[in-house]
This record gives sequence, C-alpha cells and structure tokens, in this order.
Amino acid sequence: MKIKILFYLFIGFNIYSSYCYRCGTDLLKNNISMMNISSIGNSKRRLMDIYTPIKIKVDYKNIENQNLMKKEKLDKLKSIFSETISALSSIISVMREIIAGDITDSINQKCGIKDLEPESKTGFINYDILIFPSISDSLDKNVLAAATPCLILETYKPKAGIVLINKDLALTKIDSENYMKNLLLHELTHVLGFHPIMFNGLNLVISKTIDGEQFTYINSPKVIEKAKLHFGCDNIVGIQLENQGQDGSVGSHWESRYMLGDYMISSDYSDVVISDLTLALLEDTRFYKINYYTGGLFRFGKNQGCAFLEKKCLYNKGENTLFSNEFCTVKNEPVCSGSHISKGNCYIKEYTNNINDKYRYYQERNKGGMIVTDYCPVSFILETDDGKYYYPKSCNGGKNENNNEIIGHDSMCFESSISLSEKKAICYKMSCDKTNKIINVYIGNNVITCPGNKKTLENPNGLKGEINCPDYNLICTSDIWCNDMFDCIEKKSEPDLTTYDYYSNKEALIEKDKNNLKVNDNNDFDDEDNEANNKKNMNNNNSISNFNRNSLLIYLFLLLI
Repeated sequence: MKIKILFYLFIGFNIYSSYCYRCGTDLLKNNISMMNISSIGNSKRRLMDIYTPIKIKVDYKNIENQNLMKKEKLDKLKSIFSETISALSSIISVMREIIAGDITDSINQKCGIKDLEPESKTGFINYDILIFPSISDSLDKNVLAAATPCLILETYKPKAGIVLINKDLALTKIDSENYMKNLLLHELTHVLGFHPIMFNGLNLVISKTIDGEQFTYINSPKVIEKAKLHFGCDNIVGIQLENQGQDGSVGSHWESRYMLGDYMISSDYSDVVISDLTLALLEDTRFYKINYYTGGLFRFGKNQGCAFLEKKCLYNKGENTLFSNEFCTVKNEPVCSGSHISKGNCYIKEYTNNINDKYRYYQERNKGGMIVTDYCPVSFILETDDGKYYYPKSCNGGKNENNNEIIGHDSMCFESSISLSEKKAICYKMSCDKTNKIINVYIGNNVITCPGNKKTLENPNGLKGEINCPDYNLICTSDIWCNDMFDCIEKKSEPDLTTYDYYSNKEALIEKDKNNLKVNDNNDFDDEDNEANNKKNMNNNNSISNFNRNSLLIYLFLLLI
C-alpha cells in the first residue's frame, strides 16, 4: 500500500515545461522512518574501522513482480543500474556498519516492500545500503524518476531507499544509456544523503529571510571550502538550495542560478557534471570518504568571484552581464552551456504572469529566462528534438548538425561563424596544450590556436569568420583529459586526487572581482511599475499557498486509503 501511495503523490503536479523533470524527493520525505536496531531479531552491530568502497545492493524482486516492464527493457535497466553503482563505488567509501539479523520485517514496515531477494534479508551484513526500484504507471510523462531514503538509522545514516521509475521511460534513444546513468546517479544521491531530512537532522543548513522571502543554504564545512575554491570568493557563508518550483524541487536540489550543470539541480539540463560541492555535501554527512576527482568539469561560475554570488545576473535593464560565460542577453542567440559541453540558444521568454521584482531584469514585467535559474537567461535547447536523443545538442554524444562539426569525447562547444553563414554554437574537436597554456581547435584540416585568455579571433588561419575562444583555465581543468563525468571516473579514480588549478591567476581574479562588485545593477524601474508588480506577486503567492494546502489535503487523504 505504501508504494501505491508514493506513486499517486505525483499525480496532478504541474511541470514547468519540457525542460524540467520533476524529482519528487521532497514530496516523499514524510515516508522516511528511523530504524531501531533492537527491532531486528538477534541483532548485533559493529562498525568497521577502515574505509572501503560503498557496497550498494539493488533488489529487483518487487520490480519483477510488477510485470510493468518487458524483460529486454528491464535487463537494460539493470545493466545501467550496475554501471551507475560501480561509478558511485569509485567515488564514495564508507566505514561499513554491519548489522546482523533478518531485516525483512523492517523493510516491509518502513519501505512497504513485501518480497525481498534472499540476499537482501540479511543485507546489512554484506551491504551498506539497499535500493528497491519500482515501476510507476501513474507518473506524469515528464517525471521520469524519483527517489527517497525509506529507512535510516538514528544517526540519520541511510540504509535503504526507494527509486521510482516511469514505465514509459524510453531506453531506445541513441543516448539513452548515458541519460539514464545521469538520472539514476541523481536519484541514488538523494537516497545517500542529498535530502532535506538529512540536511536538517545533521544541521547542514541555515535559513535566511531576505525581503520577506525565506532562503535555505547549505553551510557545512567542506561545502564552504570547495565553494570558496570554485567561485574564487572567500566570503561565502553558504550555497543556496532551490527556491523556485513546487515541492518536488524546492529545498532538495541546488539553486540553478548558481549551480547550473551540476547533476543535483532540479531541471533536466543537457550540461550534466559532478561538482566538488555535491561531493563535499556527501562528505559533510560524516558517513562517507570522498574521491574528488571528476575532472573539474563543473565550470558554471568558476573563478567569477563574490560578484557572481552577490550581483544580479543582468544589469542595465537586461542589456549587459558581468558573466558572459554563464548568462546571455540576446533572445535565441546561439550560445554554449556554461561548461561548454552542450550547444544551445539564449532562453528568454514572455511569461503569462509578471515576475517578482527580485528576479526582474527587463523593463517588461513578464520577461525573463528560465524559472529555475531565477529567470536569468542561460543557454538552453529551444527547438523540439526528433525523439532520437535525450541530449541532441551534447558535444559528447548528440546530433551532428553542421559541416566540420565533430561530436565526441574530445569535442567542446564553441561560438563560431567560421565557414558558416552566421554565428552558431557548434561542436569542434579540441585539445589542451599544457606547455603553452593554449587551446587547439580542429576545424576541418585546420588547427586554430586559441590563446589562454578569453578572446574573439577574426578570420584565423585565413578562414572566413570568427570564433569565440574560452579561457584556458576554465576549459583545461585536469591532467588527464575527460569530458564526461563517467569517463573521468573510469580514467582516474584515486582517493582525494585534485589536479585542476582553481587559483592559477589569483591576483587577477581578485582585481576582476573588485571591479565587478562596483557595477551598479539597479534597473531603476519606476515606482508605479513596482507597486503594480508587488500586488500581482501577492496574488501569485496566494495561489502557491493554495496549491500547497491542496497538495497536503491530497496527501492526508491518500494516507487514509
């Protein structure tokens, strides 16, 4: 009955649009139970004194009994689960907590799972955590998966979790394996600790009220340490959690305005990487020892200084930005993603309702970027795909759309008009010259040399057109080249190895940050405009409150079924 209830919790919740898959983690938090060790018959508990790679057991008994997925599709899903868990075992080590005794009753009572594989019944002897996947035939088509821990110890250490998977999830697309690994990694990370109940129980968060709105920040020690390094700012007191959307995203994912591209944001974004900040959060639970080497692929906001966290993304009524690698200003303009792994266009639209003044950058009251980025315009896939790819614009494994374009693990996105009728975001093969600190870009039979600093080259090597060169220190982040987070893990998995240089030119970064902080980003909208907008926002807030009350009533009703 509990699993059935979990399925129905998702029915009726709106999706922003096709760009956001809803992960229902926050909606499931009320089903989490603490396990009393004494409740396990003949229980004995012992904590090993050495760290070993985490051992995760996936029990498929329930999913097989459901008969909602054909065997061929289920076998592929099992294979993807196995690869994802192997990657997690390379990243995460744990002091094994051995709990002897049959846990069948506990899993049945706390997780709603009746039938267990024989190996799972005494799973806490051989495994650190048990995962029970289930197929849902009730999830909205855009909600592909959701997850929650369902059983935790009194220390808040997770021991079992549920992963819900939409039965209509397509595994026949060209890049479905890569997409599904990213999706499962996201959901499993929720079970491991990226979850509100752990945030609060382990005192990893603080709340602040700013202009009447409450914001939640992760302020754990390791996250602060890694954030200071990544953004190049020593004044960080916390990294914000998502404040937009409904219950499935708020408070249980990173705020996309600052962390776009990390795999633990709430939106289904094509630029998917593992950041040190997410790994640091897992380590700050004190349950895990972390291998931080993931190639330094998270580049959004990298080395942008305190201004990136404190100033608005756009100023001068939306015409300018201090952070051109992250944000854009011209609607539909071809732009690369922040990590240069994916192509896209500048996402700016006119919404039906007016935007809160706090997130308003244009004279028009309803004009802005993506909701989850606090309406800041960023690179996004605008056109509808033909259904063959999850990530059609990825330079690693998407569609080849232009002459001289190369798709592959050695490719990155560049904004270029070379041999094209107009400037496009295009994937070129490239390499890092670590001796001379330059980027080599391969266009047809030509090799274009991009200097170390961010610069636009006109007619390089006599070729007609121009190319925007990214900063060498942004792109060339590791001693072993990798451009995909699973590829990074496979190529080099050594404990605590950090080979990328955050502070290659710290003095210049500090001076840049000082100048950025001086920029006046006040849009100077007139008072009448603000007053009208505030009244509209009050109505919007009332609508949201009504939505939350209705959701709570639905949830309480279902519990009584």
